[in-house]
Amino acid sequence: MNVGLAADIGSLQRLPKIVGNDAMARELALTGRRFDAAEAKEMGLIGRVIDGGRNKVIGERAKMDEPDAKRRRWRWGRSLRRRVQSR
Repeated sequence: MNVGLAADIGSLQRLPKIVGNDAMARELALTGRRFDAAEAKEMGLIGRVIDGGRNKVIGERAKMDEPDAKRRRWRWGRSLRRRVQSR
């Protein structure tokens, strides 16, 4: 998967904090070097790596669309709205 980083809205300012290394952030921003998912996870850019490629990712997403998951997301959103409104 190819994902780019736009150099606006503070993304380059936040990158060193996310990666945890100023030199690595500069290298990525200035060279546009490609890296794999394992390295992205190691740097903290992604939360997890799913083995199996694109079809596996789509399958994981389909699991999130099951009725139970939809219900949990709806309840979470509703409780979040209530907390925001009560402020």
